[in-house]
Amino acid sequence: MSMNVHTVGDAFIDLSLGDCPAEAHPLINEGIAKDLEKGFSNYSPFRGDPELTDAILEAFQTDHGLAIDRDQVLVTASSSHAMWMLLTVLLRHGGDVLVPVPCYPPYRQQVALCGGTLREIDLGDGYAPLTWADIEILISERTRVLILNSPCNPTGSFIDEQVMREILEECRRRDVFVIFDDCYQVACYEKAYRPVLRTSDEFVGCAILTSFSKDYGLAGWRVGHMIADPKILDRCVQVNEANIFTAPSMSQRAALHALTHRCEIRADVSAHLRDARARAVASFGAIPGWSCRPPAGAIYLWCDVSSTGMSGPQAARRACEVGVGLQPGSIFGGSRAYDYVRLSFSGGAGRLTEAAERIRAACWD
Repeated sequence: MSMNVHTVGDAFIDLSLGDCPAEAHPLINEGIAKDLEKGFSNYSPFRGDPELTDAILEAFQTDHGLAIDRDQVLVTASSSHAMWMLLTVLLRHGGDVLVPVPCYPPYRQQVALCGGTLREIDLGDGYAPLTWADIEILISERTRVLILNSPCNPTGSFIDEQVMREILEECRRRDVFVIFDDCYQVACYEKAYRPVLRTSDEFVGCAILTSFSKDYGLAGWRVGHMIADPKILDRCVQVNEANIFTAPSMSQRAALHALTHRCEIRADVSAHLRDARARAVASFGAIPGWSCRPPAGAIYLWCDVSSTGMSGPQAARRACEVGVGLQPGSIFGGSRAYDYVRLSFSGGAGRLTEAAERIRAACWD
């Protein structure tokens, strides 16, 4: 979105990007400092640092009771990188990708870059519960992939677990691959994250993508992982040889330390996000004409601004003029998204009140 920016008072407050807190946790930094002395400047094995792979297996077993085989794990340079590799493999002959909207906007570019066509499953403003019937009506002989993001960017809504299992079984019968984009596992406020798959032999026709960005404050380190059938991962490795070869070694070490100390780190991150969520709902919900539902998960506030007489793009432009960055809902898709703006509260509660006050003063004083 290109526009003239006129900041008021202090620096521009950018709430448009779903970034993490400014600094990684001290326990991660301490581990990285020791690793720097040891080196870790070479390529890691194709599928990832063996210690990190062990930590991923242990975390899923301990936290979720899900026993994963080592050859079902591929460490990636972010979950977005994992998505690109997977779509490259699955769309080698083209085809349609179904995505509930509103959704994470880069899905469109990722699908297009891999030769596919994105087909929207319209959920209006994003709060309507997804059902198999919503998907079935759009499936054709060209359908190759379904992407599910729960909790969802931008609304923070969850897809019902039983519904997801029903969707997965129906998609398997139709040879439609399901990608579970599970990048908000700590940012869950009304119920805990739970992977839809319960055993290692269920990774047929599907994959789970995970990020260390939001849950551990490692957005700039660019590291994540994918869990899928070994044959799919073998093909992803071949794709990656022509791209970045392996995820950066030191980033993988950061992810290892994050998982090693995950109980302490997740507790700190969860407390930080819950405080910021409460501040965001209170501050932006107090703006006349703004309706802000507390998100069940993720790190965003999805605000209906239609009662102000402005559209989402108009509200985002007005906010930018007073030094606050928001995303217009129109970029996320969905028949009601034009009435919305999205803001990220992950940077912390500190400047949320100020940002909301700037907007309120600019529009109603």
